[in-house]
Amino acid sequence: MEKFSSLIYGLTTGKGNIKERLIVNSVELHMTFGLEFPEEFKDQKNEIISRLTKFSALMEDSEIIMSSYNRTISKCRYNTIVELTELIANLHLDMQFYLRTLKTSRKE
Repeated sequence: MEKFSSLIYGLTTGKGNIKERLIVNSVELHMTFGLEFPEEFKDQKNEIISRLTKFSALMEDSEIIMSSYNRTISKCRYNTIVELTELIANLHLDMQFYLRTLKTSRKE
């Protein structure tokens, strides 16, 4: 959750427009979504990943010139980027609620 919170902070308070913030925070995003998620959230996670990598990477002589992630972000319309960011934020909120509920049920 610490990495996820750092990602959300960067997406909501960083400089630039949402596309720029997604690019600047790509390391945090990749680190966060590279982690194991509870089973209840794997569908949400996979949907976000697939939508953030909709376009294939640009290759030249077997070298990546532009990653699938960067290419997708650069090609997406503003409304799509906003929707993707909302999906990321909603997943973060859902996981926070889930973890709080889990802690509460263990105390009882």
